[in-house]
Parts: sequence; C-alpha cells; structure tokens
Amino acid sequence: MQSFPARLHVLLAREAPVGLVIRRGPSRQVCTLLWDRRTDTFTLGQWFKGRIYERRCDLSPDGTHFIYFAMDGKWGGLSKGS
Repeated sequence: MQSFPARLHVLLAREAPVGLVIRRGPSRQVCTLLWDRRTDTFTLGQWFKGRIYERRCDLSPDGTHFIYFAMDGKWGGLSKGS
C-alpha cells in the first residue's frame, strides 16, 4: 500500500504577523495550526474529520477570523455533507 505525505497549506494575515497552517492527512483528517510569525511558534487549533478546501477559504487581515468551506461527506446529516 502506497502512503502519501501530509499536505501543508499556509494562509498569511495581511496586517498581522500571524498565519494559519492547514495540514491535510492522514487520509480524511485535517488539522489547523495558528502560526505566530514573531516568535515562530505554533498553536494547535482543531482536528476535523473531513476536508477543508484550502482554495475556498481565507484569513481576515488581522488574523482573528478564518472562513472556510468544509465537507465531511455525511449526506444524511443536518448539513447534507458540507
């Protein structure tokens, strides 16, 4: 069985020295991390069992808000999979 490395995507705040790292993998799990670029430290955000579409998300200019599109594929649930 072939294994794939985790994928990393970074969103940088325009007006603050922070960033958000989206880590995809293993498989259908996603982790978000807050990156303080002044001290070069990372703070664990949350694990999500599903997919966050990194091309359909953005970070506010001050780095306090994150808007995203996510899908877990549970079509019978309240959100109909997304």
